[in-house]
Order: sequence, then C-alpha cells, then structure tokens
Amino acid sequence: MTLNVIDNFYLRYFNAHPSERTSVVQEMLCSNVKWCVAHPINDLTGINDTETNFLQPLLNALPDIERRPQITMQGEHEGRLWINSTGYFVGTFSQPLFGIPSTGKTLYLRYSEMVCVENGQISESYLIPDFIDVMNQVGINPLRASLGHAGLVPAPATQDGLSRARY
Repeated sequence: MTLNVIDNFYLRYFNAHPSERTSVVQEMLCSNVKWCVAHPINDLTGINDTETNFLQPLLNALPDIERRPQITMQGEHEGRLWINSTGYFVGTFSQPLFGIPSTGKTLYLRYSEMVCVENGQISESYLIPDFIDVMNQVGINPLRASLGHAGLVPAPATQDGLSRARY
C-alpha cells in the first residue's frame, strides 16, 4: 500500500530526530500552509506557526505517537487534491496536552481531517481532534454523561475482512 502525502508527513515528522523535524515540515508543507484545528488551537498560518502551536505540543504530550487512520478517501475538487480521513492519534499521554492533564497511560485522540495537497505539498489542513473525549479519558467530564456509546469506535471492515477501510 502506498502512503498518501498526509500519512507520509505524519509518519516522517513523528519519527524524525528532533533536529530533523523542521526540515520535514519545510519539505512537505507549503510555506504559507493554512492549518485549522479545533479550539483551543484555532487557525494557524505558515510552517513555524503550525509546528510551534500544534505539532510540537502534540508530540511533547505523546512522545511515542502514532497516527492510525481508519477511513481515508481522496479526490479532486476544483482542480485540487483533497485527502479526508478519520481515525486516532495514539500514544502514551506523558505531558499535558493543551491544558488537559496527562495520565501516563495510553491516549486515543480521535480525529477527522480534510487536507488539500498542491504540487506534492500540504497547503491546507482542517483538523477536528476530539478533545472532549480526551478529557473523558482522563476523568474530566466537561459535559453531562453521554447517551450514546463511549469508548473506541472500531473501523469498518472491508470486503477482505480487514479492519481498516481505505478508499
């Protein structure tokens, strides 16, 4: 299976030596990348803003982080390639994440994203991490108890029985 640009970006960034991470973002993100993440991060512009205010805090909180997409779809819209996915960022929650206290345990940060790729680089990213679920995982419930399912949501099965769907 071939990795798409966003899969490759996160894999390379998360596994790079700290001294090499900036070169990964410079290679794989447009210099004026637009990176929009749900509150408390909000809208970021440019490589430095994206790395400083989203990527580094995420990696500091989850130093052994893995991105595990469960559903990925891509297609062209108005001449631009868009990659959409949903899944989990998974890692040991060893430092606070955007004000949420760490537990030292495995954290499953559910996400949904839409990423635009132009000329082989990421030019826009719209990411919705489920910080409410993270708070629930650490025992802080900011909302009333859920009426629906609480916990990990399994990936849909494919025709060959695999638990990861990729389109």
